[in-house]
Amino acid sequence: MAVPHLVQAVAETRGLGTDAARYWLELLALTAPDDRLIRELNGWTGKDIDAAATELQQRGLVIEARRRGATRTRFLPGGWMEVSGPDRPMDVWKAPHHLLWEDDRVHGMIPGCPQVVPPAELYLDVWERIRGGDEPGYTELRTTPHRRKRR
Repeated sequence: MAVPHLVQAVAETRGLGTDAARYWLELLALTAPDDRLIRELNGWTGKDIDAAATELQQRGLVIEARRRGATRTRFLPGGWMEVSGPDRPMDVWKAPHHLLWEDDRVHGMIPGCPQVVPPAELYLDVWERIRGGDEPGYTELRTTPHRRKRR
């Protein structure tokens, strides 16, 4: 479960309810925050998760989608890293907080891709990253025009 004083700070700063703030922090930090884990961590029902998710979706902080290999339907906006081996896929934004090899797929240095710091510190780290302006989202693809070869 996210640190209570941090949940309160996120709720106040973002104008969210405490359940939505807690759920957002968990989505930002945890490797695979599926509904089963969220229910277990927070003592919530499926309706509690739905209510928190609805608030976050209305603010554009999470999206509802299907992603290959995922066991959940709510995600951070942005890219998705598919899995390689025994690990679990994850949102691209959270990759720097986990022990992964530099790759375009989730490839843990240790099976299970543990986070690089203890959970309480991880929640603080992701919040500081958000406060610093680095929020999950889509980035504009920049390419150069393709020229056909002349024959």
